[in-house]
Amino acid sequence: MLSNYIDGATESDVGDLFDTDYPDDPTQGSPFGTGILYAIPPQYKRLAAIQGDLVFQAPRRFFVEQTYDRQPTWSFLSKRAPGLPRLGAYHGSDLTNNIYAPGDMTDYLIHFVNHGDPNGAENNLIDWPQYDTETRPQMTFVDDDDTPLVITNDTYRVNGFNKLTELSFQFPL
Repeated sequence: MLSNYIDGATESDVGDLFDTDYPDDPTQGSPFGTGILYAIPPQYKRLAAIQGDLVFQAPRRFFVEQTYDRQPTWSFLSKRAPGLPRLGAYHGSDLTNNIYAPGDMTDYLIHFVNHGDPNGAENNLIDWPQYDTETRPQMTFVDDDDTPLVITNDTYRVNGFNKLTELSFQFPL
């Protein structure tokens, strides 16, 4: 697994990352919150979690942590429609919410493009707070007709993200 994701790293460089932060437990893998669904083959969800965090989530969090105090920064998480049966979510699956079937995310994005702030459109359901490292707010788009948007804290998988970011600097892709 090391050579696929962190080329040049040794077992001692990685430590317990794969055992502790990305355990061999399908209920802890990606797509998250789906239990044992999509666990075909058995390591799929574990590898999807590692790859998704290494390539997308950890760099995103690192970027917003580095920029939030110098420019307005917002973050979001989509938990809508897990995607394809047996495979789960895929990169870009959130686009159906704003490009192919315009929804609530579209209004925020259009207002952001035009005004530099996602808030302010007449039909925005809730205020999207700017990111900061104290509360780490992020807009979360969920599959709930009563409450489709919630503000959550960007604190999931902190240890794994930190280790992956550190390893990314030590062993760049």
